Amino acid sequence: MSAATLPPTGGRELSNPPSDGISNLRFSNHSDLLLVSSWDRSLRLYDAGADALKGEFAHVGPVLDCCFHDDSSGFSACADHMVRRFVFGSGKEDILGCHDAPVRFALSSVEGRVAMEFFDLSEAAQAKNYGTFATGGCDGYVNVWDGNNKKRLYQYSKYPTSIAALSFSRDGRQLAVASSYTFEEGDMPQCSRDHFP
Repeated sequence: MSAATLPPTGGRELSNPPSDGISNLRFSNHSDLLLVSSWDRSLRLYDAGADALKGEFAHVGPVLDCCFHDDSSGFSACADHMVRRFVFGSGKEDILGCHDAPVRFALSSVEGRVAMEFFDLSEAAQAKNYGTFATGGCDGYVNVWDGNNKKRLYQYSKYPTSIAALSFSRDGRQLAVASSYTFEEGDMPQCSRDHFP
């Protein structure tokens, strides 16, 4: 293995993790802020570089998805059928819509296959944003791929449980990994479940 394909080192867990499974996480496109949605009914805002919890926003049901609008606000999709916008500095909450069922803006793969959709077709954007991507699954492994050459670059050490979500930072230097049990083998006994964030 050449030096160019060695996996990065120095991974760490963020302080103050959610108390239940993570449903999604997203880095900001403008900073090292990280938004995390969870089954513990919270949306959390972290400064990933400083390992600091910057805010926590309570919901009445599990939060199934999240994304940033910009560094001052973000969106959540919840099992209570609502889509909300939060203004981080003030804690102000706006309900943007209500659906007939729980809300989640869904991605999936079938039998380990991954599909990529490109929105910016310029060559510079493809190389910068989509040349390398990561996948994770119920086997607890994260793989980093060279999409242009259709080959795996490296595989991280196995995580203790399923990979629920992944997100690269804006500059591609950090990869946030949510390792949370995703019920692929049914309910876990409560005593075992307490060991997983």
